Amino acid sequence: MSKQQLSIPFEFALKGMRTSQFAFFTDEFLSKEKVEYHISFDFKFDTQQRQTMVLLGLVYSQGKKMLCKLDTETSFEIRESSWNAFQKTDAGRIIPKSALAHFAHLALGSARGILHSKTENTALHAIILPLINVLEMVKEDVQVIDNPPH
Repeated sequence: MSKQQLSIPFEFALKGMRTSQFAFFTDEFLSKEKVEYHISFDFKFDTQQRQTMVLLGLVYSQGKKMLCKLDTETSFEIRESSWNAFQKTDAGRIIPKSALAHFAHLALGSARGILHSKTENTALHAIILPLINVLEMVKEDVQVIDNPPH
C-alpha cells in the first residue's frame, strides 16, 4: 500500500473507552529489579459507522513473573468529510498510518491514566509507563473493507 498523508484536517470524536481486562500481582513485585513492559495494538473497523477501535494490551513483568496486565478498547468516530478524504479502493478505504498512530497514541495516554488510578496505593504505582513513539509500532496504512449496511 502507498503511504498516504492526510491533506485536510483530520476530524474525529472519542466515542468510548472500556477496560476489558485488568489484573495486578503486587506479591510478585521486587522493587529493586528491572520492570519490563510489552505493549500491543490492534485495530477494528466499522466502515458503516466510520469507527475505529484501538485494542491495546499492556503487560508489566519482571523476568517470567507477570506484575500487571491491562487491556483496553478505545473507540473513535471519524467525521464523514475526513472519512471521505481517505483513499478509496474497489473494496473500501485505506486508513493512513498517521491516523492509526494518532488513535493509538490517545489510547496509550488513556491506558497510562487507567494504570495510575488502578494502582494507586500499591507498590506498582511507582512504575510509570514511559513515553512511547507509536509511529514506530504502527507500521503501515491499513485497507479496510466496507461492511454491508446493517
